[in-house]
Amino acid sequence: MLLVVDVLDVNNNHPEIVSANEVVTFAEAGRIIHYVVATDDDYGRNATVSYDIIADNSNCFAIDHKTGALSMLRRPPTPETTITVRASDHGSPALFVDQTLRIRITNGSKKWSYFEDGELRVAISDTAPVGSIVTTLPVDGKAAIRLFPTSSIFKIDDYGKVTLLTAINPGIYQFSGPSNSIALLI
Repeated sequence: MLLVVDVLDVNNNHPEIVSANEVVTFAEAGRIIHYVVATDDDYGRNATVSYDIIADNSNCFAIDHKTGALSMLRRPPTPETTITVRASDHGSPALFVDQTLRIRITNGSKKWSYFEDGELRVAISDTAPVGSIVTTLPVDGKAAIRLFPTSSIFKIDDYGKVTLLTAINPGIYQFSGPSNSIALLI
């Protein structure tokens, strides 16, 4: 007889918001101005995080429930405002953490460089050799870019080249979702 024991994850870790709590933007209405990024040390469904705005007196902002992309729908009446966002896991009962974001909108003439698309999906084989180029992002090298949270699997240079730093082993790294994906903020 074969005895199979399934080890179930207990939802005992609250999500942790690792992104900044201050946003300074030159953005016009309708653009993504920030990404709220949270991690959760549980596994599976208990580690899946969703995002909501729970306090926004200006009603000028929206957040993508899955990605944490924060958009400014219209300019708020004052150049500085605060909103409160919540990151909740999908455990039962759900655990959550709140963060107050201080948002400052300036009228400066400086323009941020934006990627046209808010999300880029690329695929790489789990047998890809160390040093493989995963993708190259369209940047000009004039601004510093980095991956967030810091990755021990990938690195990015100032010219947008994303390179594999270590062998990918799904048995070692925790991938999210059925597609075995790793989400990184640039």
